[in-house]
This record gives sequence, C-alpha cells and structure tokens, in this order.
Amino acid sequence: MFSIGKRDAMQAAWRMRVQIQSHAIHFKKDSSKPMSTHQYRITLEYLGGKHAGPELHAPLSFHADNHDDLFDIIQRVQQADMFDADTSAALALGMKLFSEVMLKHRQDPLFAPILGAYRDYITAFKQRVSQGRGAEDGRGTG
Repeated sequence: MFSIGKRDAMQAAWRMRVQIQSHAIHFKKDSSKPMSTHQYRITLEYLGGKHAGPELHAPLSFHADNHDDLFDIIQRVQQADMFDADTSAALALGMKLFSEVMLKHRQDPLFAPILGAYRDYITAFKQRVSQGRGAEDGRGTG
C-alpha cells in the first residue's frame, strides 16, 4: 500500500493549489443562440506555472449549455463564504459543468456508479450554501 507522510501530503496539496491558481477561467453568456437554456462560452487561459510561462498553452474556449444561470450560482456560493472567492467560483463552475454533462448523458453506464452519491452530495452542498456556513475552519456568515 502506498503511503505518504503529512509533510509530503501538504507539499502535494500546495503544489496542486498553485497549479489551480495558475489558471484563469472566464465565461460569458453567448447571446448568439435562442435561449432554451443558458448558453456560455468558457475560456481557460494558462497564466504560467512552476516550469513554464503563459506561452506554454494557447487559450482554450468551448461552448456549454446549462439549465441554471451560472453567474447566479457562483455568486451564491461565493456569498456563502465557504471558501475564498476563487475557490468558490472554481467549485461551483466545475460542479455545474460536470453535472450538466452527467444529466444529459445519465443513461451512459459511465455515470451509473456515481449518480446516487452525486445526488446526495448536491443536496448537502445546496443546504450548506443556503445556510451560509464557512468551511471547517469556522469561517462563514451563519
């Protein structure tokens, strides 16, 4: 069994945090299509990292539909003060993009193992956001 010490785990978590913070996510509503769902253009821009500058990757853009207003959801998650604003935005956006794909393809066997657990997680997450509680460190408004 693979085991790492507390220091190694903290260093790995720090490296992951640095990598996450070295990316910027921009998104806009795309008004070029009729609105049966909310439509977005999402752009991922590499800002640099440990071994490379921003020229390593060209920006990546793609379109995504969502049944919810992502700006509203991101704002609510940020206002819940669970995490810092960037972490809250990344969490909300990542969850919404993932869950929309899973919802559209719920019959795909790929998602079968996590459908029930993800549903439970979303319920708990929404409850925590509505309560406005901070993370385990006691931060928050409630």
